[in-house]
Amino acid sequence: MAYERLNMAVFLIVIVVVTLQMQMSNAQNSHTVGDSVGWAFPPNANTYATWAASQKFAVGDTLVFKFVNQVHTVAEVTETAYKTCNTQNPISVWSSSPASVPLKSSGSHYYLCTVPDHCSAGQKLAINV
Repeated sequence: MAYERLNMAVFLIVIVVVTLQMQMSNAQNSHTVGDSVGWAFPPNANTYATWAASQKFAVGDTLVFKFVNQVHTVAEVTETAYKTCNTQNPISVWSSSPASVPLKSSGSHYYLCTVPDHCSAGQKLAINV
């Protein structure tokens, strides 16, 4: 009888550990774009590409863009608009900071600042979810 109870206790512990690991692996992450730099006129043209390369993005995660209101914006755009810094027909625009952008689908996603000359200076972000 004691042996059966011990087996049952070990089995329950294993179930709890596996369940906790599964919950942790499905945890949603919040990514503050640019970390301490935030979403700002970048110190160099590769600032956000370098930042993105150090991250792992998943469906369900959130991008958090922290910026000075009325100085910057965030727009989700197509790949073509991203490459040419075209702000004419954005998919979505956020003008209040902090802007929380949920990552709802896998694939490539593109963001830029709509303020003139900011995108061409490197205030743009491409990620793969």
